Amino acid sequence: MRLNKNDIGMGDPNDIALNPGKVKGRELLSYAMDYLERSRQLTGAKAAEALWAAATLAVEAVGAYRENQKIVSMKEQWMYVIYLSISMNRPELLKWWRTALAMYLGYREDVVPDEDIPLARKDVGELIGFAASIIK
Repeated sequence: MRLNKNDIGMGDPNDIALNPGKVKGRELLSYAMDYLERSRQLTGAKAAEALWAAATLAVEAVGAYRENQKIVSMKEQWMYVIYLSISMNRPELLKWWRTALAMYLGYREDVVPDEDIPLARKDVGELIGFAASIIK
């Protein structure tokens, strides 16, 4: 009897040895969802910080899953969001990303009004939803 690669797990798309980016992408997306949920119990700068973390983890997750790349610096993430927005014809990605950037600025400067948090949470949730639609 002859074995092929599927018989020994070599064709498994979830195999960490063959596709470490896919596994890492799923893990990062899970963390992004956790931070989004955590933001619901916080206010002001703390909520903004959680939303920023959720957004960056979502972008990093897509990069890991699709490209098998670490996309961790703010500049790399911003450029990657621009790339995705153009290549996938999804201009709303830039809007969601800019909301996340505002949350970053808000928590760094401790100037986020509580009234803005629910709107930002909606946009960051959309960004995470986009990431989840790609990461299977």
